Formats: sequence, structure tokens, C-alpha cells
Amino acid sequence: MTGDQVYADDVSAPMLVAAQALSKKLGLFSAEHELGNVSKQQLDWRYSLNNRSQLFPKKEDQSRWSEFWHGTDIISSRFHDNHLIGLDEFFAVYLLTWSSSVWSFVTDDVEKAEEKVHGQLKVAYQNDWQALKGFIETLPDFEYALANTPTMMIFDDHDVTDDWNLSVDWEEHVYGHLITRQMIRDALLSYTVFQGWGNNPDNHQPLINTIKQLSMTGDFADNKFTESLYDFNDWHYEVQSQPKIVVLDTRTHRWRSETSAKNPSGLMDFKYLEELERQLFEPQTSMLLVSPAPVFGVKAIEVVQKACALVGKELLVDVENWMAHQGSAKKLMNMLRHDNAPDEVIIMSGDVHYSFCFSAERRFSSDTDKIWQLTCSGFKNQFPPGLLKFFDYIDRFLYSPHSLLNLFTKRRKLEIEHHPLKAQASRFKQRNLHTQSAAGLVELNEDGTLKGYSLITSDNHQLFFDLEES
Repeated sequence: MTGDQVYADDVSAPMLVAAQALSKKLGLFSAEHELGNVSKQQLDWRYSLNNRSQLFPKKEDQSRWSEFWHGTDIISSRFHDNHLIGLDEFFAVYLLTWSSSVWSFVTDDVEKAEEKVHGQLKVAYQNDWQALKGFIETLPDFEYALANTPTMMIFDDHDVTDDWNLSVDWEEHVYGHLITRQMIRDALLSYTVFQGWGNNPDNHQPLINTIKQLSMTGDFADNKFTESLYDFNDWHYEVQSQPKIVVLDTRTHRWRSETSAKNPSGLMDFKYLEELERQLFEPQTSMLLVSPAPVFGVKAIEVVQKACALVGKELLVDVENWMAHQGSAKKLMNMLRHDNAPDEVIIMSGDVHYSFCFSAERRFSSDTDKIWQLTCSGFKNQFPPGLLKFFDYIDRFLYSPHSLLNLFTKRRKLEIEHHPLKAQASRFKQRNLHTQSAAGLVELNEDGTLKGYSLITSDNHQLFFDLEES
């Protein structure tokens, strides 16, 4: 799973009520941080439901123009009125996301809380609760699948908060305030326990040992441990399988912009790209590379993101793609094109809320080495179908393999091919991008090269990408 396993920043009202009720029922530990003028009582859903945005600090010392253009919100998620803040809330939401059994403890509390909500918020509460009931009904099947499938994960932004570490300006504002600094710290602690620990137990053992010690006190608020969480640099990991799987941390290894604090940071800095280079250049036929954000994205969408960044609206469209930073893009492209790279690099990604299959080969070379970009996203959230169809069309039109516009891109030394879905049904004919919720199935040959890539959709169909056609 390539990120956004939980949405800490986009929480429905009944989910927040359920989280706090479950925390009390199970006696979940919290972290009694100093939160400035905000008290623990103010975090209670009775006082903060649908209103938590008012608890977050605002950007200060901005010019009128900057305030008008960039806004004053530090937390950039559009729906952060019920953003998780307390550690016990993060713990509870993980339990409610993974486990069907815990919902029996809190269902009555969620339904009783509806009486405290009025007007349009009551209608929204009822709709969200109906949606949650549908989610709860599917949880036993999900638990069954995970119980029988070896599973690994990595975080992306929504596991913590939207646009996490997007730019230097973002970092300065968020880490410079007590509430948001401690909130992100508690999100990382929760990730450690519920996701990261299982990926690489040995690397996480120092953190787990400290967590065990703090659990004896019932309070995880500890300044020294907070600093160790922020300084921890081993969220990424590799699996010594055949072929090898390398999972990237594209959130805390950022290459910060040298030109402007508001410019998007590169997804990985030079140090960790060099580490990836060593992994790539080991003798091997193929390698599976997990990057939460696609390395080779939809160029037409990236152009829109670039335009928004140029006019100071980088938060509007999440300018978080590999090509947004000159240094990291150039370094990564040179690594993937190098003679020492494997015959096939298979990149698996999510994040963008639609699915596609691209491949890349070196231009002006007889070498047959290939890079595959396999993107499947997401389990639930979908890109607006009409808008995606539009981007699909203009991307194929403007950036076809022989288009002169490719000469102006950072990946111009690679020829990118878009592989469409096989036309089992006419509605999928000649479509490169697919928005339907799905899980990706990657099939390999015995030598580790790509054999097939398909989508298993939410309505129980299997859609195959044509690896030969482009």
C-alpha cells in the first residue's frame, strides 16, 4: 500500500465521535502536550465537532497581498474541520479503519451524538454515518484479505496531513507552532506502531523500545522522544526478494528548494537519491521500486501544476511530482537511464486517484532496457471522470511519443509510451487513464520482468493493460 492508508486530515463528524468514544472505552493512552491556548477539553467533540479549523494557528506576519493570495490557513486540507489532533484519536482511527469488531463498542455513541448536531450539519452527519455503515459492512472481507496476504505499507501525506512537507514555507509554519508540531509528531508515532514497525522491525526497534518505556507512564508526551521521531531517517526500506523491492520515503527525505521557500521541494534529496543509485546499480535483472507518487506522471496534469506553482498557488493542486524540482528530477532520470541500471525497473505508485500504465525507453539507443510506471489509485477516492477524460485526451494529443513538446520536458531523453486498457468493452477503448477504484495486480516472469498488469475494480471486474500496444 503506497500511502494514505488513513485520512487524518479529512475526518467525518461521526468518525471523530467514534474515535473519541473508542478511546474512552479502551482507555487508550494519549500524549499530554503543551498546546498553548488550546485545552484538552476543547478537543472534545462536543466543543470541536466541525469546528477544529478554528483551533489551528494561522500564518502570521504576512503582507496583505500574501494573505490575499496564499490565505492564512496553515493546514491546507480543504476539509480539515475534524482533523485528528490527539494521539489517542490517531490510535482510535487506525483501529476503526482496520478492525470491524471495535465498531460494536461505539455505534450507540455515534447515533446518540446525532442529537447534538443541528441544521445542515445534521444532514451531513446522517449522510456520513450512512457511508460509514457501508464501510463497516465491508471490513470483515478486508480483514480476511489482509490476514491471508503478506502486506507492506509506506506513508504519504494524508496519513499525517495534506501536503506534508510540501515546501520550506510549509515546514516553517507548521513545525513552528505547538499544535501542528505536536499533531504531526503524534501522527508519526501512530504510523510507527500501526504501519512502519511491521515493514522493518529491526530498524524501528529503537523507537519501539522507547514507546514501551513511555507506555509505563500512560503519557507519551516526551520532548526527547519527539526529537527522535523527527530525526528518524529510516522510514524507507527494502525487501530482499527476487526481484528486490525498494520502498521510498518521499515525505521526510525532501530536497528543499534553494531559490524560494514557497517553491515545492523535491521528493527526495541528493543523499537518499545516491543511496537509491547504489541499490539500482547492484547486479540484477529487474527491480521493483515503490514510489508513492508516480515518477512518470501525466504530463498535461503536471503542466497545470507547474502553472499553479508559478503563480503562487502550489497548495491548490498539490504540486508534488518528481519533475517539479530540477535537481531531484535530473538526478533520478540520469540514474534510471544509466547502463548499470537493471534491464527492467518496475515502478509501482498510487496517490493520484486514477490508474495507468506507462513505459519508458532511452531515446536514440539500441538498448532494450525498459522502465515501467504502474500506477493504481485508489481503493476509495476517484478522480472526477469527465475531467480525467479531458486530461487523457489532451495528454495523448500534446505529448505523443513523436511530439516536439517532449523536447521541453525533463524526461526528454526518454521515450514515454502510454499503454491503454484492452478493449474488453467499448467504453474502455483507447483509454490510458482509468478513474475507477481498484487494486493493482502485477504479474512477473520467472526472471522478474513484467508479465502483466491489471486492475481489479470495486465492481469485481479485471481490466488488463495492453503491454504491447501504445
